[in-house]
Amino acid sequence: MLRFVILCIKYKNRKGSSQKT
Repeated sequence: MLRFVILCIKYKNRKGSSQKT
């Protein structure tokens, strides 16, 4: 369960970082 949350956060962070540019 925790791994899923981390993956979700990592995925969201990656998408946000890409869109932040």
